[in-house]
Amino acid sequence: MTTKELFDLNGQVAIVTGGRGLYGASISEGLCEAGATVIIASRNGAACDEYAQTLRDKGYNAVGMSLDLSNDASIKQLAADVVAKFGKIDILINGAGGNKAQATISKDQDFFNLDLDAFKWVFDLNVTGAVLTTMVFGELLAKQGYGNVINIASMSSYHPLTNTVAYCGAKAAVYNFTEWMAT
Repeated sequence: MTTKELFDLNGQVAIVTGGRGLYGASISEGLCEAGATVIIASRNGAACDEYAQTLRDKGYNAVGMSLDLSNDASIKQLAADVVAKFGKIDILINGAGGNKAQATISKDQDFFNLDLDAFKWVFDLNVTGAVLTTMVFGELLAKQGYGNVINIASMSSYHPLTNTVAYCGAKAAVYNFTEWMAT
């Protein structure tokens, strides 16, 4: 059975933040396979355009757009652009995320000398980015009266990985935020 047979998303518009990344690219293609029009969004708009073209070459509906998760004006602009082009938004997938080596404990960097700017960067990307996009796109979904927000966390949300203190904490926060939104 194909993805399309299991999950028919024909006519739906989905936004995938980090849609060109490690997990985001697979999520984007899966949504396309299910029939959705997919907006692939990340800081590197050119890479998003390139990946969207790859998906269009396979017969899918995909568009690459630039998005800076640290800038609420960028998020609002993306929302306005998507609504202007497609008339609606059905699905938001907060897939953007990542880590920085400077926010990781290693033989050369112990916890007591952790780079707090790198730590904050990891939280801003993973947590604040998900909160800001949910605020902007969630408001549109609420006004429409329908839609879905899906946040991508990590197994490290439940069981911290040894050295990735910032990433584990941030993904645990994303997991908690998801549960909070569900209430």
